[in-house]
Amino acid sequence: MPIDIFNPLRYMNQDKYEKFWTNLFNTLLYGFWSRFFFIILIISGFWFGVRQRNPTFAVICLVLAALIAYGGGMMDMFRHLSG
Repeated sequence: MPIDIFNPLRYMNQDKYEKFWTNLFNTLLYGFWSRFFFIILIISGFWFGVRQRNPTFAVICLVLAALIAYGGGMMDMFRHLSG
């Protein structure tokens, strides 16, 4: 199927994939940069939704902002539950 090309586990093993996401949440999505990206995405979401009248892009921005806001905490929760 054509959608199989988007499966990252075809290109790397599960440990490397998990390490990539853990490293991403531990470095980029904590601290100053997470707050910066969160605020930029929230402002962009409202701007695209209200001024540009593009609800699809506004929803994408808001979903990404929610992922940044809650992603690091969810990774910590799963890490503590598994270990």
